[in-house]
Amino acid sequence: MAAVEAAGVAGVRSFVMTAPGADRLPWDEAACIEEGPHHHTAKIGCRAQRIPVMLWEAAVPGNWKREHEAALKHLWRRGMASPLITWIDEDQARGVLHRNVLLEEGPAARAYHAFMIARASKYGWGFVDRKRNVAVGAQAVAYLTGYVVAKGGGKRERKTDLSAAAGRAARYRRVWATSPRLTKKSGVTMASIRRGRQVWAAKQGFCSMPVKGLACVDWWIIDLATGEVFNRCFRAQKEDPPGAPVQEPGGT
Repeated sequence: MAAVEAAGVAGVRSFVMTAPGADRLPWDEAACIEEGPHHHTAKIGCRAQRIPVMLWEAAVPGNWKREHEAALKHLWRRGMASPLITWIDEDQARGVLHRNVLLEEGPAARAYHAFMIARASKYGWGFVDRKRNVAVGAQAVAYLTGYVVAKGGGKRERKTDLSAAAGRAARYRRVWATSPRLTKKSGVTMASIRRGRQVWAAKQGFCSMPVKGLACVDWWIIDLATGEVFNRCFRAQKEDPPGAPVQEPGGT
């Protein structure tokens, strides 16, 4: 979410990439709650067969990588940089993931989105959302938060969120990713989060205090070498940063 804040753009484009239909991921007759002939739908508890789903999802990382790289080459030939901010996987009710993609709105985002629509089937995807969904940064953060922590009604109550996708993902398969150029800008990286945990552990006497690099401490990104605040995880955060030796940039 900090990456969306760090993007600092007026608009964020979002779209959804779904898995193939029942022609490739057939329904599991044994899992149906309703007996006898019926129209299969996830709304009444029907689920896709696990083996085809597992095989398709195992191929997703490679298929996504190839399509994303092809889209970037398409943009580079036109003098455009990558608009990707982040993507997050979510479980559909039928038991197969779909991918929520967020881009910095602009000509590159429009070209990237159009490319993904045109090439989706070539890279194993089903339907790609064609609607122009554009929100400001804060709205995009709220939208994505709903996928990280199940809340509200409908699918949130059924917990079709990031945790559900992560819970059944194959080992080492990512269920979300953020553009490295934005994590560098925000300072929220796996390394800074890890150092933040080390800072906490050091205060408890479990280990030594880290002395260099960035650390995520109490929703702030701290430069451990100087104690200065590098960034906030969220711009809306109002609490004061951690106490001494941490100080605001430019402080004494």
